[in-house]
Amino acid sequence: MPPTDDLPHDPQLAEFYAMLRQAVGRPSMEDAIKTIKQFSRLLASYNVRCIVGAYDGSGDSGDMNVDVQHDHPAVLRNKTSAGATDTSPTTEWCNIERFCEAIRNEPDSLITKKRLDEFLDAMFELLPGGWEINDGSYGEITVEISNGEITVQHNERITDVESSTHTY
Repeated sequence: MPPTDDLPHDPQLAEFYAMLRQAVGRPSMEDAIKTIKQFSRLLASYNVRCIVGAYDGSGDSGDMNVDVQHDHPAVLRNKTSAGATDTSPTTEWCNIERFCEAIRNEPDSLITKKRLDEFLDAMFELLPGGWEINDGSYGEITVEISNGEITVQHNERITDVESSTHTY
């Protein structure tokens, strides 16, 4: 399903895609963005600064690896070796699933597996339809926590064919 920004400005076509999304149980683009922003605000309360989802697809399959940049003391402490005394604040990148797993162990954590799964599904909804088909495509989705901005940087792989016809 192409994002609404890629659709021709034909109201009937836009309505068709909206009905198709609803028929197959997929959220609208607006719902996906809302889910991403809500989860991002939640992650901000755990010292997450940025979220980056790098995706790559071709041959009818694809995957996305999502990392967070954070300085959450509990997650950093889990990573340090036993007996380490360096407690200076630092920032690190780690996989979002590993980060959320560490946070879920904290008392009163609002991070649930269901919320994480909904967030990851919403990230995939931002990708243009067919991103994984044939030569595929790759790129990154970046969520800047400080301003709530979501940027999709998308690159399509296209097999180029040059043809010519000569009549003599």
